Amino acid sequence: MFDFFSRYANLLDQGNQRREKLNESTKAYQLVRAAAELASWITEKENLMVGEEVGEDLEQVEEMQKKFDDFQKVAYYRVIMKGYSPKNKK
Repeated sequence: MFDFFSRYANLLDQGNQRREKLNESTKAYQLVRAAAELASWITEKENLMVGEEVGEDLEQVEEMQKKFDDFQKVAYYRVIMKGYSPKNKK
C-alpha cells in the first residue's frame, strides 16, 4: 500500500512539473507574439513616417502634422499598455 501512495505522490509531482513547464512555454509564446505584433506595427508606422511628402499648402501640412501627433500619442499609449514605461528604463 505504501508503494501505491509513493507512486501516486510521484505522479502528482510530475504533473505539477509539467504544468509549470507548460505555463512557462505559454508565457514565452505570448511574449514572442506580442513582440512580433509590435515589430509589425512599428514597421507599418515607420513606412508612413519615411515618406518624402511635405504637403503642397498650409492645410495639407497641418493635416500631416496632426496625423504625426496622433501617431506619437498612439505609440506612447501602446507602449504604456504593454507594461513598459520609458520612465522606468535605465
